[in-house]
Amino acid sequence: MKKFTLFSLILMLAISVMPLSIYAVEIPKQETGIFNSKVSDDTLLFALSTTTLMPLTTNTLDIEDPNAPDTPENPEQPTSSRQLIISEIAARICPENQITCTSAEGQPAAFVEIYNDSESDFLLSGWQLQYAPASMSGWSRSVAIDVELGTRDYLALPMAVGSATDGYVRIIDENGQVVDIVGYGNVADVDLRLAPRMSTGQSVQRCELPDGTLNGFALFATPTRGFGMKCPEPEPPMPVNECSGLIISEIGANLDKQFVEIYNPTNAPIDLSGCQIQTNRNKSIFAFGEESLAADSYRVIWIADTPLTLTKTTTGTVYILSSDGQNEVNAVSYAGLAKETSWALVDGEWRQTYAMTPGVANIWQAYPLCEEGYERNLETGRCRKIPVENILAPCPEGQYRNPETNRCRKIDTNSLVPCKEGQERNPLTNRCRNIPTDNEPKPCAEGYERNPETNSCRKATQSGAAAFAIDGGSGGGASGLWKWGAAGALLAMFSVVAWQYRTEIGRGVGFAKRYFSKKEISAETT
Repeated sequence: MKKFTLFSLILMLAISVMPLSIYAVEIPKQETGIFNSKVSDDTLLFALSTTTLMPLTTNTLDIEDPNAPDTPENPEQPTSSRQLIISEIAARICPENQITCTSAEGQPAAFVEIYNDSESDFLLSGWQLQYAPASMSGWSRSVAIDVELGTRDYLALPMAVGSATDGYVRIIDENGQVVDIVGYGNVADVDLRLAPRMSTGQSVQRCELPDGTLNGFALFATPTRGFGMKCPEPEPPMPVNECSGLIISEIGANLDKQFVEIYNPTNAPIDLSGCQIQTNRNKSIFAFGEESLAADSYRVIWIADTPLTLTKTTTGTVYILSSDGQNEVNAVSYAGLAKETSWALVDGEWRQTYAMTPGVANIWQAYPLCEEGYERNLETGRCRKIPVENILAPCPEGQYRNPETNRCRKIDTNSLVPCKEGQERNPLTNRCRNIPTDNEPKPCAEGYERNPETNSCRKATQSGAAAFAIDGGSGGGASGLWKWGAAGALLAMFSVVAWQYRTEIGRGVGFAKRYFSKKEISAETT
């Protein structure tokens, strides 16, 4: 190892000076520090510690033997003592005056920025900026550096790195020593994973931490070529919400529209802010925003609106976790659910139900609903047709339903002619008759009397004593006997004749009865 003064080294390099192919950007020095710009609200802090670079204490540089072997392919920690650092990586940025662009369009505009964080100027003749993919398969791209970089100055080097998301960028000096190396994205060497992933148009930039060191990297939506930035202030940790009292009340897993239902069984609201839902399928979580769940109320989480995944037919588990994800508040497992069912807590017991009730109280239903017109036979568990009551059609006009036969029959239209005024219908004969009045009948004419049976007038008849009075005059007893004898003979003769003609007499008497009966009826109707 040989020691050279800084002046001698500059003199030797000046002899073989070459045209500069790289441009440098010089920023005026700031009295308040080199990283004094404010970070916009859309930046994301990604602060990780890097290997501390030793500050320069003298004007001499340690130069390794020129015959030293090349740096191995594996990444190394910086070995040079110079304070030259990679300050910004913009893997894909859109060309000037172009707001959006594709990855291919943004590749030529990419750059890597280095910064001289020392009190001395650097002559960078023979230095290189190199890129390697995340797998560290070799340093595939290099950019030569041949420029003098003043103290606290930036140098932006056009460099199309191979990947905008993952890779390594390093600086090596003229002797092949690693001056600085940064891994961004998901690189293999965890110790060098210093910067986050980028998207097209973004950049990662080394920023100043609150302690004044340049050991942090932040992701910026817009590259800040030639400017230093302060790292965003880390937000204070949020208080942990234990989410106590919440329970899982229903899981709709084997459905086309999956859901998880939680329930507040207490008599007071529960703060849901930050409470997490997780399943056994992966480590993805769903976290509630600033909301609360009222007492005796339900909250439905539709799986399609979250990053969660529910197991459909095999064994699955759903968890409620505290806001920091460290404490398990409630967990429910299920297995082998039938299609179009849910796993529900009904009256304190977990059961499979065909009645899905997201957002309301659960109902146990042992079977799916039957088709329209069918009902569930509780004895067999199968669907059967619902008996339909025969509804009789109404009878046609002019007919009515016979209550005895339940058949229609014609309405009898033969109605009786109303009786005349002063008459009524006899219920026995269905004929009209005069209505009896309370007026006294007119007295019968002379020689007539009123028949008590018919209330009609009839000729008066003499009494039997008057018609057959016995003459009390002189006539002697013989005359009286003769009369009695004659009467007895007539009576005997009449009796013999009546006996002989008893049949004919009976017919005559019957005819007379019928005749007088008709006459009496005729008189009543008139």
